Amino acid sequence: MELRTLINQATDLPKIPEVVQQLLESFNSADSNANEIGEQLSKDQALTAKVLRMANSTYFGGARSVGSVNEAVVFLGLNSLRTLVLASGISSSFKAPAHIDIQQFWRDSFAVAGICRWLCRFSDQQLDRELAFTCGMMHNVGTILVSILCPEESIEIEAAVEAGGERQEIEMAKLGFTQLQAGSELAERWRFPTELGQALLHQQQPDNSEPYSAYAGILYLASYIYTLPEADKRDMWLAHFPTATAERLGLKLEALLDQVDEAVDDSLGDILS
Repeated sequence: MELRTLINQATDLPKIPEVVQQLLESFNSADSNANEIGEQLSKDQALTAKVLRMANSTYFGGARSVGSVNEAVVFLGLNSLRTLVLASGISSSFKAPAHIDIQQFWRDSFAVAGICRWLCRFSDQQLDRELAFTCGMMHNVGTILVSILCPEESIEIEAAVEAGGERQEIEMAKLGFTQLQAGSELAERWRFPTELGQALLHQQQPDNSEPYSAYAGILYLASYIYTLPEADKRDMWLAHFPTATAERLGLKLEALLDQVDEAVDDSLGDILS
């Protein structure tokens, strides 16, 4: 199968809601301000409700009561608001295939996204924390896209993976492409930054990306950290920690591992569900 042909022929390809697209464009405009963004946001009642829930959540340190959209825009700031708008738009764009637990899917996705953002604070490189979060949020959307494009094959792939098979090998054998390629292609069609598409494509082998994708490295580490076992089972986990990837990203490894228990936080996924 040819991935681009499948996507071109698809009639139910996921689309970002128009209000979300407009908001994202306004974020990138030098002329945008909080009032205009609040006005655009108010056009979508569901998104407005999520913004207010987010502003009042412990995830964003909600020690005060935020009661209006404009107040939430000011309180959250444009970067955090952009993350919410993207998160809401992406998660609402996909229909849940019957054979995939969509709630668990997004719970896992937002947990990895949170770890991606958390990792950025340990790097000596200038990494965009919100872009890293978005990479984590989208890191597995290719599996949903595959289920839309090739529903029968998707069911067979999930069964084979659950039986212990290696996903990419199975996908290549059955489809001729992988969910990593599918997710990267979707990011390109949604006109997301090139770095994001490259991160999705190379997330399992970041050192093979050319040019090197720091966000692919962040994704690789975040996915590994998400497997963090209980304290009494960590010796093997630590022995296989991707130290070379961490060093290439300029991460302060000792500080990172000392604080790793705080890394996994999927509360944003709960807010958006």
